[in-house]
Amino acid sequence: MVIIGDIDKGRQAVYIARKKDIIDQKLGSYLNSYPERDQLKIMFLRESEGVYQFGSRRVYIKVEKGNQMLCRVGGGFMHID
Repeated sequence: MVIIGDIDKGRQAVYIARKKDIIDQKLGSYLNSYPERDQLKIMFLRESEGVYQFGSRRVYIKVEKGNQMLCRVGGGFMHID
């Protein structure tokens, strides 16, 4: 993940996803179109395909049928919303 922008100067950060990673593309699209994006203070850092660091937590994300993004929660998955 690459973040471009300087939050301190009032500019919004933009998530630039890896072109060959479908999960990263979906996450980038979701984050860049998030209605309250300016309030997001914790950034996603890509570790590998479907694995991200979100603050101090490791997050697992997958894309299923219908292009739904799901995050691992406990023993299952929930919609990213």
